[in-house]
Amino acid sequence: KKKKVRFCDDQDLEQVRLFLKSQTPLAVHSDPPLFQEETKFDVKYPGWPSKLMMYRSLTNAAIRMENVQLDHDVLIGRCRVANLAYQKLVTVRYSLDCWHTFHELDALYREPIASTTNTWDRFTFEIPVLHDSPILHPPSRKPFTCWIALRYQVNGQEFWDNNDGKNYQIHLVPLIPSTPP
Repeated sequence: KKKKVRFCDDQDLEQVRLFLKSQTPLAVHSDPPLFQEETKFDVKYPGWPSKLMMYRSLTNAAIRMENVQLDHDVLIGRCRVANLAYQKLVTVRYSLDCWHTFHELDALYREPIASTTNTWDRFTFEIPVLHDSPILHPPSRKPFTCWIALRYQVNGQEFWDNNDGKNYQIHLVPLIPSTPP
């Protein structure tokens, strides 16, 4: 027996259009580029203490920033706090406009850190800086800075880490792609 293959005309075929999850359904009326090149950033840490200085300051501090890194559109940070009590609150205060306005978020407990001089707990936080957010609208193609300070509340006391009054600055500078998107 011979096999027969039948093709239907164009009107009977489905039309499929791909669009980005962040686009609204109205965006499918136009033909957006299927894949847009993601902007990459050079991350700078002006005024941050060296790792050695941060480690030495742990003997005098109840809270200390460990690091902050950019992961896609979020700044992911880690800090450590002295384990002074079970109940504790770690708050991250940040600004994208040099403290004209600021926002706060609670850091989340991650893990205990054992050391010979003290017992520490590690907390992590995420600051959404590059995606569409009702709070944050920094220009994605222009350099901008995020300022951060940490607050630790425990046993009716409040401790701050603001990089000795300078605040922690994360400067994001977009890299220009070698080829246009």
